Amino acid sequence: PPSSSAIPALSTSQLAIYNVFNVPNPFVRATTFTFQRSTTDPIDVEVKVYTVAGRLIQVIETSSVVDRFVQIPWDGRDRDGNEIANGVYLYRVIAKSLDKTSTSEALGKLAVVR
Repeated sequence: PPSSSAIPALSTSQLAIYNVFNVPNPFVRATTFTFQRSTTDPIDVEVKVYTVAGRLIQVIETSSVVDRFVQIPWDGRDRDGNEIANGVYLYRVIAKSLDKTSTSEALGKLAVVR
C-alpha cells in the first residue's frame, strides 16, 4: 500500500494565510504588505511583484517571521533600485514553513499613483 505520508494530513498546524492586503493602496512612495496566518510556527515569506504583463520586478524575502499579523514594508522600488512607474501591478505572497513542508500563497493587485 502507498505510504500515508503521500497524502498531507490536515491539522491545525497546516499553514494558511488570509486577509492579504497592501496598505496604503494605491500608494505614492511606499506600501506595506500585510496578512494574517493560521499558525504560530516561524515562517519564511516571499513577496513577488510583477507588471501586469507578468514581468517580475521585485522580490522581497523575510525569514523566520513569528508574528501572527505579518507586515512586510516595500519602498516601491524595482530590483535595480528605481522607483516603479505609475500603474497597476500584481503581487504574490508566498509563506512557507521553515521545514518547507507547508506553503500558502495569495495573489493581489496594487496601484502606484504619484
